[in-house]
Amino acid sequence: MLVNKAYRYELKPNKNQLVLLKKHAGCARFAWNWGLAERKRLWKRRENLPTQ
Repeated sequence: MLVNKAYRYELKPNKNQLVLLKKHAGCARFAWNWGLAERKRLWKRRENLPTQ
């Protein structure tokens, strides 16, 4: 029998931590969007992802 458990946490960052969390989210979003744009460019050219 498979049992799934979940835990819920609430973050309560101070002002400095909130600034850092927002910066991190912005960097992650930039990296994701860059990778997505690169992948779309390769799909358009019908190329595979580079392995290295």
